[in-house]
Amino acid sequence: MSAQATGGAGPALEVIQLSKTFWGARVAGTRRRALIEAVRSVSFRTVPGGILGIVGETGSGKSTLARCIAGLTRPSGGQVLWDNVELTLLSREQWRLARRQLQIVLQNPYATLDPRMTVAEIVREPLANFAIGTQAGRVETMQHVLARVGLGPSTLTKRPSQLSGGQRQRVALARALVLEPRLVILDEPLSALDVSIQAQVINLLLRLRSDLGLSYIVILHDLAVARQLCDQILVMYAGCVVEQGDAEAVLSSPTHSYTRALVAASPEIRT
Repeated sequence: MSAQATGGAGPALEVIQLSKTFWGARVAGTRRRALIEAVRSVSFRTVPGGILGIVGETGSGKSTLARCIAGLTRPSGGQVLWDNVELTLLSREQWRLARRQLQIVLQNPYATLDPRMTVAEIVREPLANFAIGTQAGRVETMQHVLARVGLGPSTLTKRPSQLSGGQRQRVALARALVLEPRLVILDEPLSALDVSIQAQVINLLLRLRSDLGLSYIVILHDLAVARQLCDQILVMYAGCVVEQGDAEAVLSSPTHSYTRALVAASPEIRT
């Protein structure tokens, strides 16, 4: 069974006709360059306190959509509305402030964690960047957040290369949570983890959602995980949304041929 939304009090995120195009390589024998439509007129609205899963094959536009929502990639068209603010119109400084409430954890934590910094420094850094609290208060907050994600004092002085994949994922999550955001976007948070660690991270995400009232947008390719973790599902194919709705309903009785093919290719969730 999929998780159920907890009815959080935070704002909903609304995406309206969002698009992103890129110029590709030159077409052979011409001076023209191919136009790649990575995201095409995507619209959806999250449920406060809910977990929205965005699923599809590699190249379907999932990660580009996540980066557009988080302000890491500027969309070519459309709107992203959060707490009555149109995020697509924000300046760099306005986006910096907005990221206190809307955080993203990218797909490969090893590539996004500074190898020169210790775990304590990595998690404490966002507090210093936003001038939150005193130095002693930042240390206390850092320790509290690391404890929440299941990392004890023995990890504080370690560097990313000294951690397991699951530990690095937890550090990346702690770095996002230390600012007390209301929405966290997770890009393939389980793809580099073995099955036993995946289960631990899923349980951790559900517990943090319950304890902190978080909302999540989770980019996934594994439909079995999507059914276990998400309460809403959005299915992408070639940059477009082909189906969306309640996770259990979509995965049990898919209506689009592409969704049916994905379900058929995932024996764990066949009905």
